[in-house]
Amino acid sequence: MRAIFAAAVFCAAAAVVDADAEFTYRKVNVGAINLNVGLMGPSLAVNKVLLLHGFPEGSHMWALLTEALHEQLESPETYQFIMPDLRGYNASDKPEDVSQYHVHYLVQDCANLLRRLSPSTRVHVIGHDWGAIVGWSLAATHPQMLRSLQVINAGHPRGWAEAIRQGQLQSVMSQYILMFLSDAFFSSMFNNPRHQAAVSKAKADPNGSDAAEREMLISVMKEMLANSYVNPKTGLRAGKKSKKGEPLPYFWDLDGAGAEDMARATAASWALDSIKHGLKYYRANFQTQAPKDCWKSNCFTKYKFTSSFDNMPPLVDVRTLVLWGDVDATFLSKDQLKYIKRSVNTPMGLEVKRFRDGTHWVTYEPHQQIKMAKAIAKFWAAEQDVEHGGKPLRVTPQMPVQGDWLMNAPDEMVAHEDQEDGMRTAELSESAGRGTSPAAEESDTRDEL
Repeated sequence: MRAIFAAAVFCAAAAVVDADAEFTYRKVNVGAINLNVGLMGPSLAVNKVLLLHGFPEGSHMWALLTEALHEQLESPETYQFIMPDLRGYNASDKPEDVSQYHVHYLVQDCANLLRRLSPSTRVHVIGHDWGAIVGWSLAATHPQMLRSLQVINAGHPRGWAEAIRQGQLQSVMSQYILMFLSDAFFSSMFNNPRHQAAVSKAKADPNGSDAAEREMLISVMKEMLANSYVNPKTGLRAGKKSKKGEPLPYFWDLDGAGAEDMARATAASWALDSIKHGLKYYRANFQTQAPKDCWKSNCFTKYKFTSSFDNMPPLVDVRTLVLWGDVDATFLSKDQLKYIKRSVNTPMGLEVKRFRDGTHWVTYEPHQQIKMAKAIAKFWAAEQDVEHGGKPLRVTPQMPVQGDWLMNAPDEMVAHEDQEDGMRTAELSESAGRGTSPAAEESDTRDEL
């Protein structure tokens, strides 16, 4: 097991999926900041895939899935995988101001990255957790940039916020957000008794404070992994035994090798301050009047709660595939799938693929990768039947924004001359070129929930 994750982590000097698919990093200017971007596949590939990681992760998380996709795709040599460390993570720039992590800027980063690396070709977008939230938002505001959207264990942002505010099960499951909104949360982790043993051990390390923080992050990640995998029927944590004495069929265990390997692989790829800046995604996009020490009770229903997604249009005018691990018992409830099916307008088609024993961290579970890759490859192969009226895949300099969502967010002018390749990014003005995406023939391929 340890060998699997050691080989899979992208933070190594070079990672190779197969003899023809070398993985490299490069810095890409997307306006006011630079993103550290992992690239795999030829730059002139006719098929482009943008993969967006979640919290608290990085581009390394896509190692297993991209390997599986290379095995499942008919012509993998025609694909380029674009895997950025999102702003605030790892070697990407890390603005200090919390407001710079508003979804407006997260979408701008991705749109400008595509203008740089895929200026004339629409892309497939795959996102997990916060990366999926950004993916939903990118599809809502820049649909003509996308060929398809693949969402992994993340509800539609508006539905997520509504469920929290209405006191549904999602409200109970999202109490961790109140912790994340606390300015003292990051520093308080060092004083948490559950992680003191790891910190104390690391402080004796000759590398000093960096090693201590690293061990603390590993301990935190292990607990996040194990506590995420709760059998919703028995309430037992993964690795424990059922009433019949049988071990639960889930991958992670708080004290098992799987969680240890995953936690160390993830922490090894983090810049030490990534988790601190990753928390700003929550602070910039969720607001509540609840006291920060109220996270143990259901404060979302007692105090005003607003989000950046409250006015987000429930329209996704690109083909959408939702991949969902059913054993996601901490972060998102299955009610989110019902919201997507009933409330999100997907005129280009929606499919849902569920994994009975998959968890929130399904992208790290080796036994799930082939299943996900097969579902994605099949979904991509069917796209020729639902193209936008047979029009060529093309990106215009200014992408339309649907409705008035994000209209009040601050604009960022991003005209920039790239010294490396002479390309010039399109000037971005979210207030310009607003409209709706081209009409499409209805193709509803929703799975029954």
